[in-house]
Amino acid sequence: VVFGFRPQEYMLNGIGVLHGGVAAAIFDTAVGCACLTVVPHEKVAVTMDLHVRYFKPLTMKSGSSRCEGTIIHAGRATVSAEGRLFDAAGRLCGHATSTLALVDFTPTR
Repeated sequence: VVFGFRPQEYMLNGIGVLHGGVAAAIFDTAVGCACLTVVPHEKVAVTMDLHVRYFKPLTMKSGSSRCEGTIIHAGRATVSAEGRLFDAAGRLCGHATSTLALVDFTPTR
């Protein structure tokens, strides 16, 4: 799964770089959506852990950035995935790994 975005001023922390919490939310979304591609329709994937590493800062000058979510392993009870965050020049700016639990899902409506 690939998510594209362009860092905006409201996403930056006090020193002018993409806030770590924003990056973590993007990672969590990308790996979560990647996991949903292999989850049976009666289940959902919920984040158990998310380990994020930051390598290079993203700023508004970074341009169109992207986050790629990829499945590492899909089991009956959990799915493991990774995310990679790139700037517009294709430089790796961050990496994340995550394990998601597969749980039964019954819509409430």
